Amino acid sequence: MKYILSLCVLLFATTAIQASISCADAITGGDYIEALPICESEVEKSASTEGLGQADIIDNWLHLVEIHHELGHTEQESYYLAKIKSHSLFVEHIEYQYQWNRRVGQKYYFLGDYLKADKYLQHGLSLAENEHNPLWLSKSFNDVGLTAYKLNDYVNSLNYFKKSLTLKLTYGDAYQVGKTLNNIALVHMDLEDHALAVDFYEQALNQYLNYAQQPTFDERVYQQISHIYEDLSKAHSKIGNATEAQKYAQKIVATFKLKNSPRAQARAMINIGKYHLGLKQYASAQLFFDEAAAIHQDNDIELGLEYYLDAASVKFQNGLVNPAIELAQNGLSQAMTSADSNQVSQFYGLLSRFFRSTDLAKAYEYLQLQQASREQFLKEKYDEDLNNIKHQIEKQKIQHDLINEQLINANKSAKLQQLTHTILIGIIGFLILAIVLFAYFLNKRKERKVLMQSIKHHKQQLFLMQNQSPHLNYENTPVSAAALKQEFKVNLVSTLLDALAIWEKTTGSDRVELAEKSKVWTISIDNGTLRTRSLDKYLDVDKIPENPRWRNVVKTCHFILTCDDLSQEDRCSLEQRLDALLDQIKQFSLASNKE
Repeated sequence: MKYILSLCVLLFATTAIQASISCADAITGGDYIEALPICESEVEKSASTEGLGQADIIDNWLHLVEIHHELGHTEQESYYLAKIKSHSLFVEHIEYQYQWNRRVGQKYYFLGDYLKADKYLQHGLSLAENEHNPLWLSKSFNDVGLTAYKLNDYVNSLNYFKKSLTLKLTYGDAYQVGKTLNNIALVHMDLEDHALAVDFYEQALNQYLNYAQQPTFDERVYQQISHIYEDLSKAHSKIGNATEAQKYAQKIVATFKLKNSPRAQARAMINIGKYHLGLKQYASAQLFFDEAAAIHQDNDIELGLEYYLDAASVKFQNGLVNPAIELAQNGLSQAMTSADSNQVSQFYGLLSRFFRSTDLAKAYEYLQLQQASREQFLKEKYDEDLNNIKHQIEKQKIQHDLINEQLINANKSAKLQQLTHTILIGIIGFLILAIVLFAYFLNKRKERKVLMQSIKHHKQQLFLMQNQSPHLNYENTPVSAAALKQEFKVNLVSTLLDALAIWEKTTGSDRVELAEKSKVWTISIDNGTLRTRSLDKYLDVDKIPENPRWRNVVKTCHFILTCDDLSQEDRCSLEQRLDALLDQIKQFSLASNKE
């Protein structure tokens, strides 16, 4: 029973924590599996909540599109994309049209249909250009740069990335800059300029690391950092830098737990397998490629060209010739569909090597095809326009380094200025506080002076009363003064009641504490309870003595008037009551002397 109760408490706490996290925050946390129920809950809530803005509903659908895209749930991704397009706000708001075209383009991009992806992403770029939105443009140039890269249009790809980088350096953040630098490195890897690719990968890594130093940031940057480790391990292997390749391979393993999407996990498995392939550890490499294939199959994700190329090599080295040929032919078919001359050349070379020991004629045929594809690739690689774009990006890199240096200096100046402002604000705050306190003490001093004058006045009146009549004896008063006597008793009671009410309101204490502090009234103990019987008699006209001790009432009022916390309104009210009472006492004194 105890364990069941503990489990219930844990589940309740987990639910409460999830409820406190918004869908957008859960996504930027990077755990898409954890974010999915949170976002689905928000969608259900928005559907059942009256008066909720329709824009909020579309925003929630866009969040679900992003989650299902990352998790490889193509059917659910398409479902929410269709709902967004059919919504009435879709036609009215350009922003939703822009986001929808980007999301559809990204869906087809990861499905390998780059022509269809380019169609939607180009439309998104057109919307961004029409709106003159620099942030949209920076993202869209990056998008179409990727499709151009996949379609082997290296000139346009680098040109788009250059435009994206220029805008992101001005309007974006380090996270966005890092993404474009990473994509530029991808192009250089394909162009076999591995040393330059390493340079751009390292720039991207620095941008990501700088971004992660901010107080609040998108935690998915950690996944991008992990991807960079994979790319750097691969690039260093290509240029023969085994030490650096091993260092980054170890970092891939260390950061594997950060990968929450199946696509990212499979990519990590493939890159670790490539590392072991480079070390000629074919048995270990085979384990990682098999794991990557299983992840792709379980999540219905299409395998990429890199997988077919390297997995085929591993199988061949492990003596599995026929499975190796089958993988290479599948990869070749996919490479020819995408018109990737570099990849096509590599698959032809691989098949030529596989058939060399069994079918020399076929091996020679594949070798000739490899040479033709290689010539086409080299023609694309050394295109004059491509070299111009590469040169422009290199110049932009130098400018970017200068901008970074300026930003560092600007940040230092901003921090110094912020510190100066903080000190000035502190000094101003201290001066204001000192002025307020000074004014407060002056006001209190003035109030105290007025209070002392009032008390002095009442003491003088009391002194005059005492000299005129040491003790009022109502028994010797004529019968005609009976009404005046009764009125005086009523006035005594009402004055003391008002004084007691003001005391309780001001101090929050009762009549016992008043009697104790004023030392005017006696306090007795009755069955363990403190009583103020002498004071209580003066709170009821029927119980007040025939010859009341009016001085006790006056002294009590004087004591209450000495309270510093007494409000101005209560002070004036009590002084008026006391003046009226003293006037009545004076009348009794004069009447008594005449008699």
